[in-house]
Amino acid sequence: MILGIDIFSENSFIVNAGNYFTAELIINNLPVPGSIGEDIYQINGMLVKHKRLSGLGRKKRYNPKMLLSGMGAIEGEPSELINLNLYSPGDTVKLKVKNDIFLDQGNLTYYLGIRLFNNKGNTMDFPLRRPDIPISWFGRGQFYIDITEPMRDFYTKYETIK
Repeated sequence: MILGIDIFSENSFIVNAGNYFTAELIINNLPVPGSIGEDIYQINGMLVKHKRLSGLGRKKRYNPKMLLSGMGAIEGEPSELINLNLYSPGDTVKLKVKNDIFLDQGNLTYYLGIRLFNNKGNTMDFPLRRPDIPISWFGRGQFYIDITEPMRDFYTKYETIK
């Protein structure tokens, strides 16, 4: 399976200069090579509803020169596609997140969602507040987000079609 994973806003929020958001895909407790995504915001702005905050497989910095007149709503760049040919629906899949925007689980689940997409143009969005998405808090602004069920749903819906 070829997959991209974006982290997007379910509700609008402020991003301040110096904020960062990193995420890494973990399958069966092993990091997926090339999956680390890092977004560093060197800009103050609003991330409005349904805009991308971060993505996997790339490192991006955002500064005022990237916006028209240095003002306006901001959005992160899309995730790179990651080759997950060894993925199977029985695998445990997590995102390891470190950031300084959402320091507790409540804010993380209120403001963010995940978008899965493949190289065929199929997408699936889901909010982090879904009850089948357990989130473990291992430090201030640091989380493991268990996306096993949404990954299984995506795989079943789009990857098993012949």
